[in-house]
Amino acid sequence: LPEINELSGVTVKLPVNMLSPQAMCVTDDNLIVFDEVNSDLFKIFKLPDLDYMYCWGNVGRGPNEFLTIDGNYFRAFSNQLELMDYGTLKRLRIYDDRMEKIDAISLPKLKNPINNVQKLTDTLYIANNIFDGNQEHILINIAKNGIIKEFGKYPDDKLNIKSNLDRYQIYSKFVISNPKG
Repeated sequence: LPEINELSGVTVKLPVNMLSPQAMCVTDDNLIVFDEVNSDLFKIFKLPDLDYMYCWGNVGRGPNEFLTIDGNYFRAFSNQLELMDYGTLKRLRIYDDRMEKIDAISLPKLKNPINNVQKLTDTLYIANNIFDGNQEHILINIAKNGIIKEFGKYPDDKLNIKSNLDRYQIYSKFVISNPKG
């Protein structure tokens, strides 16, 4: 990567109060902030001037409601938002005056929750494999709702590690992906 000689920033006061912002992402022309509250979960701002557009989404079990959004997987692709909501991958389209759910895909059921899901392509995702086996990661095909393979061996360093959870915590890392390559 090229060396960066100087970084500068600007403090911007947003026109909407936020109680618990957990994640944010940028689409083609919007900034979306996930505010972990019971109503108005998503705050949408128009770029580049950060003009407030609207809030959208509530906690609940209805059609435009969410149970538990994972702030670690909250990504934008073009004018779509993709997020994890209690084991379900949800895709939302962002309009100038509203959002609409366009897809909800259940991930494969394992003995334990799937963590740190990252998109590789429209159908392939990688995730951490915390409790199952000795492999660090799993490759998931959402079109087939299945795990393609487990991969990534932990170091064999002769530590007296008693559980897979302990091993995961000792060698913890955060995986990130770029679906554009």
